[in-house]
Amino acid sequence: MSASPVRSLFCSLLTAFVLVLGSSASRGAAIITASETSGNVVLTGTGTLNLSALSLFFNNATSSAPGGMLGVPPVAVVGSTGVPCDLYKGLVPPASIGPGTSFKPADSGSGDFFGCDSTAPGPSGACLIVPHGYTSGSTLSGTSVFLGQTFSSLGITPGTYVWRWGTGSSADSLTLIVPEPASSTLLGSGAAGLLLTSRRRRQENR
Repeated sequence: MSASPVRSLFCSLLTAFVLVLGSSASRGAAIITASETSGNVVLTGTGTLNLSALSLFFNNATSSAPGGMLGVPPVAVVGSTGVPCDLYKGLVPPASIGPGTSFKPADSGSGDFFGCDSTAPGPSGACLIVPHGYTSGSTLSGTSVFLGQTFSSLGITPGTYVWRWGTGSSADSLTLIVPEPASSTLLGSGAAGLLLTSRRRRQENR
């Protein structure tokens, strides 16, 4: 196969990939990503949430967490300390996010306080936490830092974990992504290899 068809195929696949990402982003689901950085665990959350399928469980609560939470039972919350928040019920949590037996409060946090807490009282045992007075579809962004922690010390298993609620147009979710460091390294190496191969082919075709 000549270089031109290969380049066209690559461009087509890249375009399809971007369109898939765009369509996923337009659904408005929020994502919290965990990372091990400089001997700490950092949570970074962003996205929007649809509350239409949920019921208000607690209005104008004050967070006692010192900047977010992470752990088992499934808990993933990011953001600032001591801010008023609202709790909503009606979501289905993941069964587990690891072998741990408790959750860990963050040492610090900044930005919007939001996430999912599966330790909340009530029939479902899980709630969605959002800033007080949050309007569906508004953008959220928050960060939390757990000093001197690793995924292992928190009892968290790398994977993708989803809290879901609603159906049809009211369906939404919050996803916690805990990456596998080895997989990330292999992915980076594979991408670098593809770039190197592409450069060599361009040089050969000159």
